[in-house]
Amino acid sequence: MIRPDYILSYWILAWYICYMLGLLSHNPKLAIQLGLIENIMILIAMIYYQVSFKQIVLFTFLMIVYKVIPLWTIRNTKTTRMDIQATIGVVLMYIGWLLWEEEIEVIYQMLTDMFQLQNKLPGMYLLNKLF
Repeated sequence: MIRPDYILSYWILAWYICYMLGLLSHNPKLAIQLGLIENIMILIAMIYYQVSFKQIVLFTFLMIVYKVIPLWTIRNTKTTRMDIQATIGVVLMYIGWLLWEEEIEVIYQMLTDMFQLQNKLPGMYLLNKLF
């Protein structure tokens, strides 16, 4: 299974939780929006490549939990220049972490695993075990 710290969505989700708890002041709205756009493109590719219906439903469920619900809760907030800089900073830290861990190829591996039904992503693995 791919470690959660190798998945950018978990970094953004942690940022969102810290923001909602008042631990961080920079708004993760832009990062969540970009993540949602990426997830929608992956969903379209999954449909195009005829990934199993179950996998598509599970991926959609996770997309709703990790992206849509958090985005809905902060929909009325404004994105400032500092929020944009924070988003860029988080992405650069994520890439730096993957380089430090010598795991940069994990990005390609995640996409390949989803299309080959490997279920090595933590959320997909858990949902497949439950359902």
